[in-house]
Amino acid sequence: ITPHMISITTIAANRCSKESKINWDNVRKAAVAMGGGTMVSAGAILMVTPLHPIGHAMAIGGVGVLGTEFELPRKAVSSAKRRWDQKRGNKIERDEEEERGLGDKMHNGHKT
Repeated sequence: ITPHMISITTIAANRCSKESKINWDNVRKAAVAMGGGTMVSAGAILMVTPLHPIGHAMAIGGVGVLGTEFELPRKAVSSAKRRWDQKRGNKIERDEEEERGLGDKMHNGHKT
């Protein structure tokens, strides 16, 4: 294009074609934010209704969805999993110790 051929329509057409490229990463993040945020919001509303188990599950699922794209929910989910595993591990160890202790007491009781 030579300088004498440039017009407002040429500039506008070139500018629009450059800016019209869609950044699909941002579209995906926006969709995940809307979907996950909606799930968390709906879950929070359902928590205060008589259908509260559904609300808790929906809110937790929404945080999981948000964790697929955003770091903060991902950290929250991993922290919750780690605490759950620790609590569950301690409970399993306690149960095993109680079973061993109960087994020893029963075994000792039969010996004497």
